[in-house]
Formats: sequence, structure tokens, C-alpha cells
Amino acid sequence: ILVCGAYTYGETYGGLYPYDGWLIKLNPDGSTVWNKKYRFPTLDDYVEDSIYCYFKALSQLENGNIAIAFQSRRTPNGSRIDPSLLMLNEFGDTIFSKHYVFPIGNIDGAAGDLWVNSIVETPDSGIAISGYGEFKRYDEIEEQWTYDQRIFLIKTDSLGNDHFVSVSEPQAKPIARYELEVYPNPVSDYLFIETDENSHTDGELTIVNQSGQIVYQNHTTKDALSSGICVDSFSPGNYLIQLKTEDKTFFGKFVKY
Repeated sequence: ILVCGAYTYGETYGGLYPYDGWLIKLNPDGSTVWNKKYRFPTLDDYVEDSIYCYFKALSQLENGNIAIAFQSRRTPNGSRIDPSLLMLNEFGDTIFSKHYVFPIGNIDGAAGDLWVNSIVETPDSGIAISGYGEFKRYDEIEEQWTYDQRIFLIKTDSLGNDHFVSVSEPQAKPIARYELEVYPNPVSDYLFIETDENSHTDGELTIVNQSGQIVYQNHTTKDALSSGICVDSFSPGNYLIQLKTEDKTFFGKFVKY
């Protein structure tokens, strides 16, 4: 049995906690075979309070080696945490380590960290590491912080050389307001939609079912909305409405029975 995690020595100063990667090998009865810790100092001067190495996932390969995906900070304290790969032999001795840096959390002045959550051996004897990035940036126009998350996949060869990095697009922001007035709701045949009298409502109308599939899409006008949309053929369930005009996007929702 292999168990991984991190070992902290406690606070150094100013609320800073150095972490060593921690790996324990156990017998089937739970007794310890060996217990090892791994430290990766920063690329600059060796400063204990800036060390951060946290083992998150592992995979024992067909050849007996142990591949560990971990998070590390390889530059001075306070900088971004990035994904890394550590390859060990079956006795826990280091074969090589790799550190991966790519633009996901430092886009357009953003700052954030990259977190790994799984590692697997691929059919070509390479390694795949997945995880997510979360970052924030200050919107000068809105004068507020904005937050975003993305997922990533790193594919390497057997020596840890990265073949490619795949990064998802930013996740959609949650809908904060449903401004479209929809009636009747629940509906069986014709659905009527209204917006604020002062709003410009000519635009693209899209209706999406609860599986994320677009079931209706058409250019519409204020008169067309008030005339009603036939939803008689829609399957029973929850639906989301999006009306995208020249200057604003409106949302609404309804239930078809």
C-alpha cells in the first residue's frame, strides 16, 4: 500500500508553513515498509519558509516505478504554485523530477495557483496529469476583483518531458439575475416572454434544456416575444432562456409539463 501527502514542520514566521512531500509504503497488514520525505528548495537561495512541496496523487507503473503528481513553489514565497512530477523507483529513491510552468493563472495580469488532482500511466508508457487552476485579477473598469477557474491536462513521455498541455476555456459565470418575465410557468403549449419596457429586445433568442442542448434558437423582436413561442413539442423538464441583444444579455427560466 502506498500513501502520499505532505509533512509540515509548523509555522516558521509570519504564518508561513513549509511542506515536504511525504510518501509511506505499507504492508497489507498496515505495518510500515519505509517512510520518506522529499524536499525541493526554491530556484533561488535556499530559504526554508519558501519551500512548498505537497504530494497529491500517485500511480505505481507497470515497471514498478512510482509516479507522483505534486504541487510545488519553485520561486520565492508568495509566487504561484505549479504542478510537478516526481519519478521514484520501487524503493522510493528519486529517478527524476519535473516542474511544469505554463500560462494559465498569470493571464492579463491575473494571479493564482495550479492544483493537481490525479495522475495515470498512459498506454504509451507516458504520464498524464490533470488538475485545475484558479486565479483572480482586478477589473479596473468595474473596480472589483474577478475570479476564474480552468482545468488542465499535461501529457508527458516516460521521462516526464511534456508532449502537450491542454487548458480549458474559462468557465461560464453563474447567472445572477433572471430578468425575463415568462408566463405561464409551468407551460404546456405557448410561452410568452416580456422584458422591461425601456430595454432593447431585438436579438438572438436561445432556449436550452436541462441537459445543455439548444432546443430553440432564432432572431426575435419585441412583437414576436409577446406573440408567444410554441413549446408544445418540448419534453417535460426545466429550460433556460437567453436573449442576447446589442447591449445586454437577459436570462429567464421555465418548466414544461
